[in-house]
Amino acid sequence: MRKIITANTMKYKIFILTGLLILFSCDAKFVYFNGKINIIEHSNAAPDSLQGEEIKLDGLFAGGMWAQDSLIGFIYDFSDYFMNVFNINTGKFLYSLCKRGESANEFLRLTYTEQFDTDDSLRMWIRKEAGRNECLLINMQQANDLCKQKMDINVNTKFQYTFSFVFILNDSLFLGNNQGEEPRSDRGAFVPPAYHLYNAVTKQKVQSYSLYNAFVPVHNTDQGLYMEYYYSMDRIKPDKSKLVMAMYLMDQINIFDLNTETLTGFRDKTAPDFDYLKHDPEHFRTYYHQVCVDDVYIYGLYSGKKYFDENNCDTDIINVFDWNGNFIRKLVLDKTVLNMAFDPVHKYLYVNTTGSADEEIYRYSMKYLY
Repeated sequence: MRKIITANTMKYKIFILTGLLILFSCDAKFVYFNGKINIIEHSNAAPDSLQGEEIKLDGLFAGGMWAQDSLIGFIYDFSDYFMNVFNINTGKFLYSLCKRGESANEFLRLTYTEQFDTDDSLRMWIRKEAGRNECLLINMQQANDLCKQKMDINVNTKFQYTFSFVFILNDSLFLGNNQGEEPRSDRGAFVPPAYHLYNAVTKQKVQSYSLYNAFVPVHNTDQGLYMEYYYSMDRIKPDKSKLVMAMYLMDQINIFDLNTETLTGFRDKTAPDFDYLKHDPEHFRTYYHQVCVDDVYIYGLYSGKKYFDENNCDTDIINVFDWNGNFIRKLVLDKTVLNMAFDPVHKYLYVNTTGSADEEIYRYSMKYLY
């Protein structure tokens, strides 16, 4: 005889099923990262101890760095310009670039993203900010800021802050990364960072790539700290096929393959997962402060010190990965690094460090890795 299901029986089953779903939902671990996590090991790796060679420069240098072939440049708030360029081999000051000012050919503020033009290695993309929102392809060999190309990246977004990183893919497409933030229109609803593909000509968004499923519910909801939870130092592979994101508060690098649209994280096996961000920031640690890349390797400046330590940025450790996320080497330098740059032509890593009195420049040969 067929069993008759009454309305009361159906309600009872729905009640039981709902209870089980709630129970399993409470027990299940929420997945914050929108990609696969591969566990790697670098913390206990035997390091390569490297000795640097000091490079003497005869002019003012400070701030961010780039290096390419015989040139080395520094991005800083200098008096009349934002960039000073030197000859690496002779140490001679050559010229200044990116003149300060409000005219069309001047800069109120700029952002350095270390993306060189793959067709001409001595041209580099510089982002003009302070209301301009455009990227300029600057000739690094010219003292008069000769610009090969401009791209208007002023697109309509719902975000209150500018993109943290912008990478140019071709003559019309660029990638922009929104910062993790709390929207003005929805207080308390923090939006995690994501990458967005835009057409600079039509001003239309082509696609978005979610990096995280949600923000971790945290102990301290101060927005200044909250924005750092998923912060990373990002770079694009010179052939524009992949992005690397070296995370600040997680012992993890993420690689996003633009061809397959797959996101993969690589986390040290001794490191906690994202749930540790739920706890008191007194327990936080800082990990990757800077990153340099070429077509073969990723160089991440690594700390591992407590977030509130006064010297948490002082580190001499660089972790080297390939673009498949494999850990290659741990490098321990004989100097503490403030800023760094990699010359892909001669395979030298340049670091700006604090010497006995002033900042000093040292270089380390990476040729043995190739």
